[in-house]
Amino acid sequence: MRRVLLSMGAIVLTIACNWDKEDRLCKDGDQPVNIIMERSKTLYSEALTGMSCEEFNSRQTFEAPDWGSCITTFSPGELASTQTIYTNDPIDGILSGDTIAVDQSYIYSLVSRSVEITELESLEVKVHLPLPISPQKIFLYKDKIVVYGERTLYITNLLGELLFKEEMDGDQEISLKGEYLFLRSTKYIDELSDEEFCEKIIYANDARYSALTSVREFSLEELIYLSEEHYYGARFYHLDKKRQYLGFEVPSEKGERQTALMKKGSLELSLIEGVGVESLTMREYGEYLHLFSWDWKGGSSYYVLNSDLQVSSRIEGIAPGEFIGAARFTPDFSYIMTYLNVDPLFVFDLKDHSGPELIGELKFPGTPRFLHEVDTDTLISLGVGENNQLTLSVFSVENPAVPLRTDVLTLDENGIRFDYDYKNFIFHNENILIKGEYEYYLVWIKDHKIEKLQRIPIYGNPRTFFVDDELLLKDGREWESIKLND
Repeated sequence: MRRVLLSMGAIVLTIACNWDKEDRLCKDGDQPVNIIMERSKTLYSEALTGMSCEEFNSRQTFEAPDWGSCITTFSPGELASTQTIYTNDPIDGILSGDTIAVDQSYIYSLVSRSVEITELESLEVKVHLPLPISPQKIFLYKDKIVVYGERTLYITNLLGELLFKEEMDGDQEISLKGEYLFLRSTKYIDELSDEEFCEKIIYANDARYSALTSVREFSLEELIYLSEEHYYGARFYHLDKKRQYLGFEVPSEKGERQTALMKKGSLELSLIEGVGVESLTMREYGEYLHLFSWDWKGGSSYYVLNSDLQVSSRIEGIAPGEFIGAARFTPDFSYIMTYLNVDPLFVFDLKDHSGPELIGELKFPGTPRFLHEVDTDTLISLGVGENNQLTLSVFSVENPAVPLRTDVLTLDENGIRFDYDYKNFIFHNENILIKGEYEYYLVWIKDHKIEKLQRIPIYGNPRTFFVDDELLLKDGREWESIKLND
């Protein structure tokens, strides 16, 4: 029996918007600056509860300043314990779900309104398990198949017998960590009337995001919900190895933007200058949380927070006037790429997790959107190059203090329109598969160079993964095998 190595990429989707650089301080008719400074010192020391429905409903009519949305990231890929999946996201043990799942013997594919189970060795379809919904995501946990679709959580055993079903209010983002499902939804609500519910909502005052985020934890062993919490104004949610985090965008002392960060289960807030803090710009290292934030005037900052979210160290003034385009954390190094006109790659040494050190920098043309570690000495980035074409860049970090751009490949894709969904990229050793609009690009990288490029036409909604020295691909009814050495 072949050992399965399924690799999926994690992609940072970054969108730069037009940034209004005008002074955001108070203007005529608004509160004076000194009052804002006084309020900010008291408003953001901790998150609040006890909101009345009247107060909640009044907040829905609050017109926040048009800050824009200059940095958006797509949540990272994740890993399940009972699936033979290896992602390029460094958060091992967390899986976000896909249209296929694989164990040591079978491929579980979402096909129409069913789960198609295919024997891995022979690639023969063994059974179709019918579903009452159109599925979007599938997970495996022991003898359970977890499917989500049409706002419904549907759990069966391997025989297709129903174990649990729940229809949900709103679309859900779902992650699997061990035996636990983490479900979160964000929705805009015009009005609430349940006072008991309103009083339980957790919020940061003056948060600039008018939506309600619900976070629930579900046990696949017991098939019950273990917790449910609701947050008003949370800009992002991040699940890591040890803890969960939520972030609120709030005004600073000078009326600019900052991030109020909290751990799930605590109401204490830690204030981080700037914005752009998202799941792919933060990572736990033991008891420390590393994160990047972005500020137009001051550039990017690299924060290290202890288990109480107090600042342990900070590197500030990184690339003033530029956006964060991509970030990547590895066991020994962390990297960010910024962009405006010329795009630097910054390398940070993580020997001391309490205080990383900036050791290397490289400037190159283009707009980076995605950063991935091929091996300990090689990085790749995807972004927009000349003539707005999708560009693959290869970097040598063999000497991390002197990073080098060693190769460039322009693909037949419009980089501006390209869908930077991380599931469009899968990785296996030196092999990289990029899903374009009409074809796959299978790229081999060796010794910091692009050795070969193979184009594979796309038909329909294909499913792909790597297994040993093969790429398995399903365009239609049957799985096909492509030898990586051919």
